Amino acid sequence: MISSLRTRLKSIFGKILRGSRYGYIMLVSIIAYGIIFSCYTIMKHYGFATFAWDLGIFDQSFYTTLFNGKLFYYTAELYLNPSGCYFGVHFSPILFVLLPFYAVHPSATTLLVLQSFILALGALPLYLLASDLLKSKKAGFVLGIAYLLYPALQGANWFDFHQQAFIPLLIFSLCYFLVKKRWKLYFISVLLALTVEEHVAPIILLMAIYFLLTSSDIRSAIGSIRHLQFRPSVTSKVLSTTMAMSVIWYFIARYVRDLFPITPDFLNLYRATSTFQVLGFQGDILSLPAYVLLNPRLVLEALLSDYYLKFFYIIFLFAPLLFLSFKSKFCLVALIILAPFLLTNYGPYYMLGAQYALYIVPLVFLAAIEGLGHQHILSKQLPVQQPDSASKVHVNDIESSLRTIVIVSLVFIISLSPISPLAYNLVGQPQLLWYASPTSNQKYVESMQDMIKLIPSNASILTQNIVFPHVSNRINAYVIPVVDSPSEHEALIKYINQQIDETDYVLLDLNTYDIWKSFVLNEITNDKRFSVYAVGGSLVLFRKSYEGPMIFVPYGDYEIFDYKDFLVGSGQVVKDDSSKSGYVDFSQRGVNNGTFIYGPYACLPSATYNVTFEIKAQNYIDGLLASFDVSDEHASVVLTSKDLYNTDVHNQGWNNLTMTFSTTMFRSSLEFRIFTTGLADIYVDRVIVKVSS
Repeated sequence: MISSLRTRLKSIFGKILRGSRYGYIMLVSIIAYGIIFSCYTIMKHYGFATFAWDLGIFDQSFYTTLFNGKLFYYTAELYLNPSGCYFGVHFSPILFVLLPFYAVHPSATTLLVLQSFILALGALPLYLLASDLLKSKKAGFVLGIAYLLYPALQGANWFDFHQQAFIPLLIFSLCYFLVKKRWKLYFISVLLALTVEEHVAPIILLMAIYFLLTSSDIRSAIGSIRHLQFRPSVTSKVLSTTMAMSVIWYFIARYVRDLFPITPDFLNLYRATSTFQVLGFQGDILSLPAYVLLNPRLVLEALLSDYYLKFFYIIFLFAPLLFLSFKSKFCLVALIILAPFLLTNYGPYYMLGAQYALYIVPLVFLAAIEGLGHQHILSKQLPVQQPDSASKVHVNDIESSLRTIVIVSLVFIISLSPISPLAYNLVGQPQLLWYASPTSNQKYVESMQDMIKLIPSNASILTQNIVFPHVSNRINAYVIPVVDSPSEHEALIKYINQQIDETDYVLLDLNTYDIWKSFVLNEITNDKRFSVYAVGGSLVLFRKSYEGPMIFVPYGDYEIFDYKDFLVGSGQVVKDDSSKSGYVDFSQRGVNNGTFIYGPYACLPSATYNVTFEIKAQNYIDGLLASFDVSDEHASVVLTSKDLYNTDVHNQGWNNLTMTFSTTMFRSSLEFRIFTTGLADIYVDRVIVKVSS
């Protein structure tokens, strides 16, 4: 059977691609897209801009299925989903398809590569479908390229891994096989699409209803019924069967989900009721249409919430295809699916940069094909092909639209693509895009990677959202929750303490703020079972039952901070070839005075430390040149301080100024500060911290 299916697919795709330069260029473009976005998303991952929700969840789910015999088990939401099975949240059997690929290289990066190529492959059935319906391989090629350049697609690709990546590929495929009346392949595509997630079932149901109601078959059927001779066509039977499959599968998916109980304390979180806070809706999603009809005032308020973001989201979805989708009745299907997102108050539902756009993307393109061809998708041929003069006008019309689509797509992708530097102008305030960008601090990246290497591959670890995807390919990796709801506070305290009890290592970045990270830090520092194993800037690694010396990452027994680590107040960064760093912080005589440098908000456990400032003072006059101190708790606690006078400068080169301080408690935001008086040119190369012997 598999051999027969492979032969059939090869026959279909090979015949259409053969002899067409557009087909071959399309394939090259698909491969190029997959490679480019694989590279960029992996770079983003190693820049610590991927998250437990959702890359870490999927990485752990795949790993535990293959190597621990637990079906798509993950730990990130055990407080909510105590079974740990992902099917308790979303029923997605399509994930089984990817298990063999993940087995070859069990890593989060494998999932990022798979997602990039799966999304790219959606261009192939789109190319075939558009070429067939518009009777032009050029038109199919342009729409395929427009799909690969589509900002909503690339934005979804940018955000971790999600099973929704299959939606464009399978939706375009089932439409193509429907048009070609390849029923076996059509139903295989429908079934695979349904297995992506339960939310795909309503999309396929609406599509089948639309195709059935707008096709010529329905008009023939109505005429036949009048004469009591109703003989439904094969297409009508297929679409009716599709509708039945969608409804049945949806309730099967819900039944399977209900087999995995949800913790009652977190039922509202599971139902995501907070996303409809403005609308005031808290019921079952099936009752949303009735609620909307009965509450028009609340609907208006919900639509006006973040109205400018929702307006731009609609522009970003439809403008790259010249709003051609609105010329098709099929656009109604897209708008029905889009409506619930616009009624929420949760930004990722209506901003580029999340996976939710993938529910809409194929619908926008299918409507655009209809709008471009002025025909229904199931029509045999263009209704305007007769007479010839009208056909020429129509072809010229398409040619003009295709050229404009290419130009507009390029403009949008330069402005909005997550791999375009220009897009990040829209990530700040006001925020129009929901893109995460990798850290540019290479020292932070290296320190974090060194910390992770200190943790044995089979050890249990509790860590934060951005670190979890780097340790999630093990069954005993845990992540600190990001939920902040007073109603669930007590339950989360109990849950986190249980995770601490089951954990051997705790890795934290103290420069990131969230309530539960602070709670974990407080619990760990007061837990005599844990000791500081390693520190590096704002990073700290605790280890249970450890009695050895503390490790400074990456230097072993000391820590170095340079110009990249400090914040500069009254001064600037300048190049200095005589320094060890190559660049230094510089305070100019007569120009700069007051707070020179501060930060870097480092963490250190209780001990006695020597802090050495490597400085150079030139062009000075008699008097107090600068003051140095070590402080904590946002400078409210000064641990030690020292003044620098001109008599303390021994030469015109580099001098070491050393201070000693002791602390009896864990310090989480240490600053090494310098205040200048403006009486000298002062250069600061490095600050070295070492445990006093």
